[in-house]
Amino acid sequence: MPLPELKGLLTDIATEELSHLEMIGAIVYQLTRNLSEDGLFALVITIDPKKKLIPLEPQVVSRGFIYMKDSEELTKNFIEDAKQFLENELKNSKVVNLTLIKQNLADHLSKIVYSKTDRKPIIIPIFMPVEI
Repeated sequence: MPLPELKGLLTDIATEELSHLEMIGAIVYQLTRNLSEDGLFALVITIDPKKKLIPLEPQVVSRGFIYMKDSEELTKNFIEDAKQFLENELKNSKVVNLTLIKQNLADHLSKIVYSKTDRKPIIIPIFMPVEI
């Protein structure tokens, strides 16, 4: 049993931690709701950050967003937009910050995807860094 003078402090700590748990629950709920409504769009990109190259064609993984076999042209457009964006980012950056580029690519693609499909899937760029 805690000391009487610590009960108030422990209650405050417990209340604070429960509010954090509530925020996490709200975030998880929002993400799963978005995922169930608009799906997931992942772009797997092999990248050489030192040479600033994309040596292989990016691959698309879609779950609940578009049916890949029926949307080949749309998928190719997304890949080309992503490649152009990445090549531009790599060319214009002195130091390659993959985390920042990944976030910028996700923002860029979300605008393009929404303009072409009227949907807002969760967009996840996945970089596979290599050295050639």
